[in-house]
Amino acid sequence: MNGMSTGTFTIVRGTASVNDYGDEVDTQTDYLSGVSGSVIEKTSRAYNPVDSRVVTVRTYTGRFSYGTDILDGDRLRDEKTGTVYVVNSVNSPSSFANKPDMVLDLSVN
Repeated sequence: MNGMSTGTFTIVRGTASVNDYGDEVDTQTDYLSGVSGSVIEKTSRAYNPVDSRVVTVRTYTGRFSYGTDILDGDRLRDEKTGTVYVVNSVNSPSSFANKPDMVLDLSVN
């Protein structure tokens, strides 16, 4: 990883199965553990004119080493705090000189 790591994470990947009622449900299984990465929370305030009040918007961005096997829809569990993040999108920027970190758009589960 090119940047500073904030901790280690477990990648949790769902596999589809069917419950007793015939509904498809995800069974979460640990896919990789001990993956070094970074998750940063950014907070901003926005004015909502409909309610005439200010709301706080939190966004989460993850950075992991190039080539880490993370897919859209996976979950990341912080091994220290136990917080679970949902991977909304994965972006692998291109570069001629080096292999840049993967940038993840995350939300808290």
